[in-house]
Amino acid sequence: MTMKLPKRDDSGFTLVEMIVAMGIFAVLLAIFSTAVQSFSKSTVRSLRTSDQTTQGRVVFNLFDKQVRAASAISIPALSGSSWYVEYLDDTGTAAICTQWVVRTDTDIIATRKWTVGATTAPAWRTVATNVTNSTTQAPFTLIASTTVVPRQRLSVTLRYQRTGGPLTVNNSVFTARNTGSMTSTNTTSGLICNSSTWRS
Repeated sequence: MTMKLPKRDDSGFTLVEMIVAMGIFAVLLAIFSTAVQSFSKSTVRSLRTSDQTTQGRVVFNLFDKQVRAASAISIPALSGSSWYVEYLDDTGTAAICTQWVVRTDTDIIATRKWTVGATTAPAWRTVATNVTNSTTQAPFTLIASTTVVPRQRLSVTLRYQRTGGPLTVNNSVFTARNTGSMTSTNTTSGLICNSSTWRS
């Protein structure tokens, strides 16, 4: 007795079926790629914003701690492509000068400090990068003390933006508790901390 083998179907897929299947796969792949790209951009944007916020917080904390003890704040000035401000703290055994700079050509904010009477300027310490204030966007503003508000205040407005990232603007006002209405730096004649020569 002879066994009959089942017939094999060798027909496969037609060209039309292959094209339709490939088209569906291409559409699904495009949707998936777009979703991944969108998620990636969103993640990078969030990381950049977080980084800028962290840098802003570090700068804020330093200003808050230092300006609070200041006995005089100089009038901020633009020298070349850099913005400068200085303040004096004479509450300790030695008077300390603190200087800040925002360099518009390299987008950094840096600080340094020295004891009054020093003959050479110390090195700068970079505190934050991607600070995009321009020469027309002053980062520092002195609010002079008066008989009505007898404390000097320093307004700090910093713009942070990494390449391709969002713009973050931080604005804070810090009060120098050891200043008064007669503090000399309320006028342009009041200079402190070698500020006329150490702005470089």
